[in-house]
Amino acid sequence: MIRALVLTLVASAACGGGGGFPDASAFQDAPAPGKFQLDWTLQDSSQTPVTCEAANATEVLVIVHDATDTLSQPFTCALGNAVSGSIAIGTYDMQISLQGASGTIAQAPEQDGIVISSLMISTLTPVVFTVP
Repeated sequence: MIRALVLTLVASAACGGGGGFPDASAFQDAPAPGKFQLDWTLQDSSQTPVTCEAANATEVLVIVHDATDTLSQPFTCALGNAVSGSIAIGTYDMQISLQGASGTIAQAPEQDGIVISSLMISTLTPVVFTVP
């Protein structure tokens, strides 16, 4: 009887309260994504401000890409600035264009090496689109 009690106590102590292997690490969630912010304006060839409506522009399209993934983030042109949806943390190159019903109206210089950090909003260099 005493022997059975000792074996029960030893077995109980060896199992621990958490179950599983005592040195197993807990599951780690993936890092939270980040976002980017972009401001833009439109001007004509004489550097006079132009509205999106006057330029027949409907959206600003940002193509976000790294070595393995590409995604597009459209923004309504008339906003003049916007914050993206969530993007996995990493370093990205961004192609930014002004779009209308007939396609691309203007292209901004590519912004390379943009770092998206967890729970942060990375600010891109503001864009000025020169429209015909």
